[in-house]
Amino acid sequence: MLAVSAAAMGSQTAAAKRAAGGSGVTTTFVTGTMTSLAQDAADGSTRHAAVRVGVVVMLFLGALTASGAMAIDARLGPAVAAAGATVAILALPRTRGPAS
Repeated sequence: MLAVSAAAMGSQTAAAKRAAGGSGVTTTFVTGTMTSLAQDAADGSTRHAAVRVGVVVMLFLGALTASGAMAIDARLGPAVAAAGATVAILALPRTRGPAS
């Protein structure tokens, strides 16, 4: 069952990359996150649920925002993606590197 699932997800990623023209769009990240959410729900675990739900919500909002911008002008999509990535990086908490 695991091998069949892995093959299906690999095929899904290959098809998405081919359809997207090699833009680096993959679906396995979203699929894996949603699978983990479902497994946690089945197990009654809430350990990482908030982070996983946040990831799925942010992916949806990012896609919605970029597609809306691209409906106005196709050149706005990459700009929205770059701005979103910049905001996300700046919002991350600062951590120190390993102690030397």
